[in-house]
Amino acid sequence: TPEIDDPLQPGSERRASWRDRWRMGSRRLGESLVRAARAQYAVTIGLAPLTAFWFSQISLAGPLANAFAVPWVSLVVTPVVLVAVVLPAPLDAAAFELAHTLLAPLMRLLARLSAYEWAEWRLARPSTWAMVSAAVGVLWCLMPRGWPIRFAAPLAWLPLALPPPAPAPGTFRLTALDVGQGAAILVETARHALLFDAGPGPESTSAGERIVVPSLVANGVPTLDALVLSHGDADHAGGAPAVLDAVPVRQLLGGLPPSNRLWALAQAADAQGRRCASGQRWRWDGVEFSVLWPDAGPLPSKSNAHSCVLRIEAPGFVALLTGDIDASIEKTLRLRAQAALRADVLLVAHHGSRTSSTEPFLDSVRPRIAIFQVGYRNRFGHPHPAVWARFAARGIELARTDRDGAVRVELDRDAGVPSLERYR
Repeated sequence: TPEIDDPLQPGSERRASWRDRWRMGSRRLGESLVRAARAQYAVTIGLAPLTAFWFSQISLAGPLANAFAVPWVSLVVTPVVLVAVVLPAPLDAAAFELAHTLLAPLMRLLARLSAYEWAEWRLARPSTWAMVSAAVGVLWCLMPRGWPIRFAAPLAWLPLALPPPAPAPGTFRLTALDVGQGAAILVETARHALLFDAGPGPESTSAGERIVVPSLVANGVPTLDALVLSHGDADHAGGAPAVLDAVPVRQLLGGLPPSNRLWALAQAADAQGRRCASGQRWRWDGVEFSVLWPDAGPLPSKSNAHSCVLRIEAPGFVALLTGDIDASIEKTLRLRAQAALRADVLLVAHHGSRTSSTEPFLDSVRPRIAIFQVGYRNRFGHPHPAVWARFAARGIELARTDRDGAVRVELDRDAGVPSLERYR
């Protein structure tokens, strides 16, 4: 017959005590995990509006990652590091190596977790009223149990997903990004987007990956209808591979020789490739785009002379993007079609080099606003003091990205003139 434990026997008391301790320990562990999950839940919700505003993304994998990372680093890695700090040589090196060994599998896990498409939610930079609505939703969601209809708090976050307001039909918005010593200009119409140059690539500052792509996301640009690369120099086209890899591009238009590898990269990204040539024209949402340079046929020998010159025209608002053209090309354009050069906004050629922006050219363009895309204390000395003085003497409103950060220009409908907004 099976033995029946007598609760009065000493052995039974030890077994009961062991079971009770096990149950109590399991209950405490479960409560700790629940508290930790609630803390991660609160932190994720509380920071969501700020990460959306600052980084144009919300991490969905963050709470899951922290569930592994926080206890592992706190309870395992950090104590080993603290011991290593006080140990004498050579024992300290062995302890640091052990800490690194303990950290390596966690980093591999986090890297794999971040690789999933669902790991982050990318969204355009929210407006002020969307931030206020989300903040109210956060406070509402984190209220104590029993708060009225607390489950509906996430509805207050929906404005975060709304795209930023687009330009009205018949006008456009131009944003010169701060990419250091290089060029990248985003042009937006009511339903289309064009990127003129893509900034430096990994050979310099990786601005294409670090600045241009995040800026496209922050501005609510899911697709580029055209990527225009003025010419093949690294400070203009170096960031193009990062853009092609991160954002769907419908067409690549460039002042690039046939041998340039970007044509193959564009084809691999399902972007139609076409060389810039004067006479090309298209119309988006009531805005006229026209290429003024280079001519069709073989490209000139100098890379800067390949530069696409793009004119963008809307009623009452014209912009001229010039790449790195020099004085000889400015003269050719002036003699060929001087009226076509007239523009309200001028992207200064070759970052303000003294080889460009001649007096007759400026007399033909007569811009209200001139933008210098230059790097802080760049080694070329751009913009050249004489060129800067040439613009200033004409009373032109000047902006330069090394001092002003990103620069945005769009038509002020009330005043009927372009308005300039500096990021800083």
